[in-house]
Amino acid sequence: MIGLASAAPGEPPTVLAALGQELPQLTSEIQADVAEKLEHRPRPVGFIDTRKRSTETIKIGDITVSGPIPAMRQYARMEELRDQTWQVIVRGNERPKRSYK
Repeated sequence: MIGLASAAPGEPPTVLAALGQELPQLTSEIQADVAEKLEHRPRPVGFIDTRKRSTETIKIGDITVSGPIPAMRQYARMEELRDQTWQVIVRGNERPKRSYK
């Protein structure tokens, strides 16, 4: 599987070029377009830390469930019960733990 972790951290053009070596669909034109968009964001991206683990977050009301993307895809899901009523389901082989702050 190709992902950010396969490239060394660095400036967007460098990281995108490294990914383009592994992913032919990421052409030099697409790389340039992505690098330009990252540079011109309200908070410009000048460095991509490919070592950082990406997380996914599901928020429903005041409750937040988050974790590494692979784990979230494996253990968490959202379902619509009926019109505008949703539930978040987290399943696993371990007993859930509560913590308080």
